[in-house]
Amino acid sequence: MKAIVLALMVWIGVNTDYVMEVPHPTILRATQADLQEKTGGMYGGRHVLGVYMPRTRTVYLDEGVDENTPSGKSTIVHELVHHYQAVSRRAVSNACLFEAEAYSIEDKWRRQNNLPESTTQPGFIFWMGKCVMEHEYVP
Repeated sequence: MKAIVLALMVWIGVNTDYVMEVPHPTILRATQADLQEKTGGMYGGRHVLGVYMPRTRTVYLDEGVDENTPSGKSTIVHELVHHYQAVSRRAVSNACLFEAEAYSIEDKWRRQNNLPESTTQPGFIFWMGKCVMEHEYVP
């Protein structure tokens, strides 16, 4: 796993404006029950693939995420973006912007690895729906 995380961190450093030299996060496996608890039930029982906890700099991955597959690596890229956001202390006005950036960078990785973009993923659909509902559109 360490070699995969290192390679993905280098990819993020090369393909974004984040600096490459950041401390590595801890990566642990978690059950769905643990992931749901860590998200505070925010996903309403929907399957969660990964969660990043900034205070402990820890990525929790669902036990079913296979880091040796392109799809599994995609999940890790997404959570690593959250790590970079936290370590870089990137200031944004709301969580939706953090998620939008993470999905955007993940999608760049997905395109380079011949995967469909995250717009088809349940997590993306959840977050975009949540963001639309929370933020009133003002023309």
